[in-house]
Amino acid sequence: MKFALMAAVLITLPAICGFVYGLLHGNKFLMAAAAVSLGLNVLPFLVAGWMMRNATGDDMGH
Repeated sequence: MKFALMAAVLITLPAICGFVYGLLHGNKFLMAAAAVSLGLNVLPFLVAGWMMRNATGDDMGH
Protein backbone atom coordinates (compact mmCIF):
# COMPACT_ATOMS: atom_id res chain seq x y z
CA MET A 1 0.00 0.00 0.00
CA LYS A 2 2.92 2.31 0.72
CA PHE A 3 4.15 1.98 -2.86
CA ALA A 4 0.70 2.67 -4.27
CA LEU A 5 0.54 5.91 -2.28
CA MET A 6 4.00 6.93 -3.48
CA ALA A 7 2.98 6.19 -7.08
CA ALA A 8 -0.19 8.24 -6.66
CA VAL A 9 1.80 11.23 -5.42
CA LEU A 10 4.37 10.94 -8.21
CA ILE A 11 1.72 10.62 -10.91
CA THR A 12 -0.37 13.51 -9.63
CA LEU A 13 2.54 15.80 -8.65
CA PRO A 14 2.76 17.63 -12.02
CA ALA A 15 -0.98 18.34 -11.90
CA ILE A 16 -0.71 19.61 -8.34
CA CYS A 17 2.22 21.86 -9.29
CA GLY A 18 0.34 23.14 -12.34
CA PHE A 19 -2.73 23.87 -10.24
CA VAL A 20 -0.72 25.77 -7.64
CA TYR A 21 1.16 27.72 -10.33
CA GLY A 22 -2.10 28.61 -12.05
CA LEU A 23 -3.60 29.66 -8.73
CA LEU A 24 -0.65 31.90 -7.89
CA HIS A 25 -0.55 33.55 -11.32
CA GLY A 26 -4.28 33.76 -11.94
CA ASN A 27 -4.29 31.46 -14.98
CA LYS A 28 -7.76 29.91 -14.85
CA PHE A 29 -7.25 27.75 -17.96
CA LEU A 30 -4.16 26.13 -16.43
CA MET A 31 -6.04 25.56 -13.17
CA ALA A 32 -8.93 23.88 -15.01
CA ALA A 33 -6.59 21.69 -17.07
CA ALA A 34 -4.61 20.70 -13.98
CA ALA A 35 -7.81 19.90 -12.06
CA VAL A 36 -9.04 17.64 -14.88
CA SER A 37 -5.65 15.94 -15.07
CA LEU A 38 -5.58 15.48 -11.32
CA GLY A 39 -9.05 13.99 -11.30
CA LEU A 40 -8.28 11.55 -14.11
CA ASN A 41 -4.94 10.49 -12.61
CA VAL A 42 -6.45 9.83 -9.17
CA LEU A 43 -9.26 7.58 -10.44
CA PRO A 44 -7.21 4.34 -10.77
CA PHE A 45 -5.95 4.69 -7.22
CA LEU A 46 -9.44 5.33 -5.86
CA VAL A 47 -10.73 2.25 -7.65
CA ALA A 48 -7.81 0.15 -6.40
CA GLY A 49 -8.40 1.32 -2.83
CA TRP A 50 -12.10 0.59 -3.15
CA MET A 51 -11.37 -2.91 -4.45
CA MET A 52 -8.83 -3.62 -1.69
CA ARG A 53 -10.94 -2.31 1.22
CA ASN A 54 -11.90 -5.80 2.43
CA ALA A 55 -9.01 -7.77 0.92
CA THR A 56 -7.07 -10.13 3.14
CA GLY A 57 -4.11 -10.46 0.79
CA ASP A 58 -5.07 -13.95 -0.38
CA ASP A 59 -6.70 -12.67 -3.55
CA MET A 60 -4.11 -10.03 -4.45
CA GLY A 61 -1.88 -12.31 -6.51
CA HIS A 62 0.79 -12.83 -3.88
